[in-house]
Amino acid sequence: MYLYDQLDRPAETVSSERRREQLEQFLRYIQLRPFSYSVWRLLRVDGALPAALLALLTTYLIVIVQFTHLYG
Repeated sequence: MYLYDQLDRPAETVSSERRREQLEQFLRYIQLRPFSYSVWRLLRVDGALPAALLALLTTYLIVIVQFTHLYG
C-alpha cells in the first residue's frame, strides 16, 4: 500500500507504527531516487540549484560593493 492511498482516510484509522513504516519507505525512496532534472544535458535542476544561485548572487554582490567603494 502506498502513502497516497492513506491520504483520504482519517488519521485514526492508520496506526502510528504503520505510518512510521510508510514514512521510512518514502524517505528511502527519496534517497534512492532524488529529484533531479537535466536541461539539454547541460544544467542540472535539483535541490542544490537554489544554494548555488544564492552563492553566485552573494559573490557578485560582494564584487559590486568593492567596486563601488573603489570608484565611489
